[in-house]
Parts: sequence; C-alpha cells; structure tokens
Amino acid sequence: IFENNQRSHQPGFVTIKSVKADTDLPLNAFRLKSGAKYAEVTNDNTFRFDSLQNGDFVEIENLTNQFKYKEKIAALYVSASKQFSKTTIEAGLRMEHTDAKGFTVTDGVTNQWKYTTFFPSLSIEQPFNERHKLDLSISRRINRPSYTDLNPVRWYSDQFFYYSGNPNLVPELAWVHSLT
Repeated sequence: IFENNQRSHQPGFVTIKSVKADTDLPLNAFRLKSGAKYAEVTNDNTFRFDSLQNGDFVEIENLTNQFKYKEKIAALYVSASKQFSKTTIEAGLRMEHTDAKGFTVTDGVTNQWKYTTFFPSLSIEQPFNERHKLDLSISRRINRPSYTDLNPVRWYSDQFFYYSGNPNLVPELAWVHSLT
C-alpha cells in the first residue's frame, strides 16, 4: 500500500512453447549442420490500481490497464564446415520469421510486427602452433526488446517511481566482427 492510501496489483502470466530439431552430419568432404526451431510466447499483464475511499478500496480506472503480447518465431539454419590442411572454414545461414502483436486493452492500442530476416555467418580458424592461432568471425545478430521494455502500461514500485515501456521499439540488428 502506498503512503497516499493507494494499492496496486500487478500479476503477470507468461507462457512459452518451443520445439527444436537439429542434425549434425559428419560427411566425408565436410561437416553439415542444420536445424529448425519454433517458439511461441504469450505475456498477459494486468495492472490494477485502487484508492482507499471511505474504508474501501475502489479501482482507479485511469491508471488500471492490461497489456497482452504474443510472439511467434520460426527459424531454420544450415551451416557447413571444412578443414583445408590446418585451416578450418565454417559458413552458415539462419532465417527467422517473426510475427508479434502487442495490445493495450484499456487504451485499445495495437502494435504488430511481421518480418523475415537472414543471419549469415562466416568463421575462419588458422592455427600456427599449439599455443597460437588466428580466428576471424563475421556474423549478423539480433537483439530483441524485452517484454518489459515493450509494455506501455505504467507500473509502480512506490508512490514516487513508475516505469513504462515503449511498444514501438524494434529489434536491433548488428554485424559482429571479431579477430582474435
């Protein structure tokens, strides 16, 4: 209960369903890996705020809200590696299709994202001796916003502090290069 006779109730329910299958085939000429993954996440957060009036708690309608989020991600990947003398080269490609929807119930605001993205990768390893080697890797990566960061409903930790996410955030894509 806040000092100004308010209280909040902020239950959240997250459901994650996922299935994955991988193969690793050590063929004579090279090594082949492939796989598929499907994940579905639902997140339902209700934020209810009440104020003490005449000994009873009454809902504060302009603060109460509910955020529902559903995300489906389907991914396929394939990679191949081969050793040439001492040098090992691995190349891969991952394809992801994302379908996500966020809905703020009280405000009636819906945000939806659908996109298909490709993530290539390449790595080269060259040993010089038992203690020294050179590794080069280049890959494309994705960093998705957290569910908390997407949730626009205010939630309070006390009467002086609240947090509200931004439902318009999009995933961050980056090329990652490494030479060690």
